[in-house]
Amino acid sequence: MIDKVTDAERKKMLSRLYPEYRRLCAYAHGSAQSWIAKTAFWKASPLRRLHTDGERQTKYEKEIVDSAFVFSFLPTIQSTCEVATLYPSDVELKRVAVEAWNVLSEMNLLGKIIWEVRGRSSLGVVV
Repeated sequence: MIDKVTDAERKKMLSRLYPEYRRLCAYAHGSAQSWIAKTAFWKASPLRRLHTDGERQTKYEKEIVDSAFVFSFLPTIQSTCEVATLYPSDVELKRVAVEAWNVLSEMNLLGKIIWEVRGRSSLGVVV
């Protein structure tokens, strides 16, 4: 789909997001990389003993939960920005989108990157 997008900024944003999306989807689609990572969480795995409960918890939160949260929140915010381009005089819509970007940018570097790549310009924010 990325090749079909004509807007250069949107294409750049989607190209930047694709590797992250692909990595996260690997857990749902059974890639070898995700299978190896999952063995650390499987109780019957001999590799489980190589990690403490705390290490497994940290890995799970950092690599799965945080990514899933970001990839749930990010499309909602970005969709709001795209809708805001259709209603450029709706100041409240832009305000809500900017506040959401602020939260995501503080939580996650990817959020800050996508804000810089596409969010800021789609909302007409000048700094």
